[in-house]
This record gives sequence, structure tokens and C-alpha cells, in this order.
Amino acid sequence: MSAFVLSSEGSRRSQRLKQGLVTTDREMCVERAALVTDTYRSHEADPIVLRRAKALAKVLREMTLLIAEDELIVGHLSNRRRSPSVFPEYALHWVEYELDLFETRAHNRLRVPPEAKRVLRDIYPYWRGRTVCDRIRAVRTPELQRAVDHGLITNPHE
Repeated sequence: MSAFVLSSEGSRRSQRLKQGLVTTDREMCVERAALVTDTYRSHEADPIVLRRAKALAKVLREMTLLIAEDELIVGHLSNRRRSPSVFPEYALHWVEYELDLFETRAHNRLRVPPEAKRVLRDIYPYWRGRTVCDRIRAVRTPELQRAVDHGLITNPHE
């Protein structure tokens, strides 16, 4: 069996990619959240499957495309490197709770620019009671809720 050996150019490219990642500060991306929220607000009367499809179409059409130098396989969920996107349709209450803590928490720190905070604070009210997590909580049986309350079943976004 032969070992995989990187060419010297591949190795240099890999080192540049690694350097780009480790020297880039993490910053929250709210572009997707704003686009999805705008679509859901504009198409309230549509069935959920159509709102999801229209939101995806808007994201694919309008979101900033990031193709970083040296990448052979491209595509990112955000508009910059090391920049997690917010998915408000899934869960947003934990982001609201931690918004002012992201930059100072003990692990996994994340910069949240003032404009990103403004965008998130503007969309919170729309999503209250509408997220996937909200819908799951609404149909939990009392027994299941007790298990969640006692930590027997966990959800990192609770």
C-alpha cells in the first residue's frame, strides 16, 4: 500500500490555507438570517414549504459569495472565513440570550459587530414562537418536558 504524499505546491497551498484560517478572527454572519427573515415576512400567506423554497432562492441569489484564494473546493455558509451563520428558522432564542456574551465567553469566542447585533435584535420579535425549536417545545408531552428539565434529554439550543 502506498502512502499519500503531498506535492510541494500542495503543501505550500495547504499551509497558506491553514495560515488564513488561524489568523482570521471569528465574526458572526447575519446576512443569511436577514435574507431568510425578509422572505418569511414577505410570504406569510404561503405554505411553509414555499416560504422555505423562496428563502433558499433568495439566499442563493443575493447572499455574498465567498471564494477564498487557494481553495480547490469552494462554498461557505457565510460571507467570510470563520464566520458562522445564524439560522433563525431553526432556533434564535439562544443567540438572543448570548448576544452580548459571545465576545467574552470562556470558549469559542465570536466577534459580533454592532450592525450585526442591530439586525439580530430587529428580527428577534418576528421569530418568537415560529422557530423549529419553538414548534418542538409546543408539542412536547409533560413527561418529555420533565426529562428535558432534569437534563436527561438535552438540546444545546435550549
